Amino acid sequence: MQLFTVLLLGQNSKLLEVEDLKVLADLVRKCETWALVDPLSKPGEELVDSGMPDVGPILDEWSTDKNFWIRRFSMLVLMRGLVRDEEYWDRFVRYADSMIEKRSAGLSVKYQKYDRSRLPIMCVAICRSFQA
Repeated sequence: MQLFTVLLLGQNSKLLEVEDLKVLADLVRKCETWALVDPLSKPGEELVDSGMPDVGPILDEWSTDKNFWIRRFSMLVLMRGLVRDEEYWDRFVRYADSMIEKRSAGLSVKYQKYDRSRLPIMCVAICRSFQA
C-alpha cells in the first residue's frame, strides 16, 4: 500500500501545495527505505522549488532530524535546484557534510580518511544524472 501511495503522489504532484511538505515528511518517517523515500523526493522537489526561500528553515530542521530518512529527504528535495541556484548548492553541501560527520563517527579508520574535498565533484555528477 505504501508503494501505491508513493506512486500516486508522484503522478499527481501538481495538486500538492507547499504546506503538503509536512505530509510528505510524515510519509517519509513511515517508509524507512530508500525504495520509497527516494521517489517521494520528486513531488518534494517541486514543492521546495515553489516554496523557496520560505521552506529553507523547514529543510534545515529536517537536516538535523534524528530520523535518517528525513535527513536524506532534506537533501534529495534539493537535487533539482542544485544546477541553477547557489542557495540550493550551499544548503546541500552543508547537509551532506553533516551526514558524513555523523556517519564517520562510528566507522572504520579507512572510511574516516575519506577525502571530503571530492564531495563537490560527486554532487555535480549526481546532479547531472538528474537533468532531463
